[in-house]
Amino acid sequence: MSFKKQPTNRSRGGVLIKLQPNINLPLKGHREDQKKATVALDLPLEMLMETLGHFKTFPEKYRHDWFYGQTMPLDYLERTDVLRSLSQTCRQWRQWFLPILWEMLTVGPSHSELRHTEPHRVLGERLLWQNAFVQQNPQLASNVRTVSVCLGNYDTNNVLSAFVEMIKLLQNLYTIQIIWMDHEITAVLPRELQGHVFPQRIFASRDDFDSFKALERLHSITISHIDLTRSMWNYQMQNGRFEDAVRGSERALRDGKSTPSPKTLFLQTFDYRKIVNIVHSTSHHE
Repeated sequence: MSFKKQPTNRSRGGVLIKLQPNINLPLKGHREDQKKATVALDLPLEMLMETLGHFKTFPEKYRHDWFYGQTMPLDYLERTDVLRSLSQTCRQWRQWFLPILWEMLTVGPSHSELRHTEPHRVLGERLLWQNAFVQQNPQLASNVRTVSVCLGNYDTNNVLSAFVEMIKLLQNLYTIQIIWMDHEITAVLPRELQGHVFPQRIFASRDDFDSFKALERLHSITISHIDLTRSMWNYQMQNGRFEDAVRGSERALRDGKSTPSPKTLFLQTFDYRKIVNIVHSTSHHE
């Protein structure tokens, strides 16, 4: 094993001269590798967005049974991971992709959370953390357009208060998607929502309809009810409030009988082989 001789001070004409240590310059091949690494950073934003479009976003027609022993398909988690990585690449990409990353805020069932022995607690604590983060980062919060969330029975009062408080801070929020909500939350949610103005669209289960139908400025509610009929209801309103809906049966709609009216009511029955669309429209002109 050989060692390089350390530089020493020399005297020239009675003046001490301090020699600088040798600096190993990068090899030519190393410089070329660095140049190649910057090619990706030179790609136009349009090409990067085209690539990003191949990753699935969280579906609006979600499945409630994800919470019961199953987890979200990994396809819906990859996009978030990719956006997070892109936003940490460089300053320019952070400026591009961090707002896109925050367009959809999901506090839902990932694989690690549902393997946990106490998934309600994990999801509740995550929502509390998310609320605190939103409060500390209002600029990021302004990018949020969609919130997808599970509301379990862990620390119900604090979690629900945090959820409502977080929603109030998301000034540009358009859609709330309730992936799953515990019956204890359903019982107290109307009280927490009273007096608040919320987004235009809410996706929820049929049992949660009463909690949302009186919200101001709400344009549509999509009710997903996973049972033997595998049906989904979509309630839309242009003016006023939602009335007592979720009362018309599939037979009543097929026969053209009148139903308690939101402005437009859609019932879709899902089958493993085909989708049967039954549309009953009650348009009103005011």
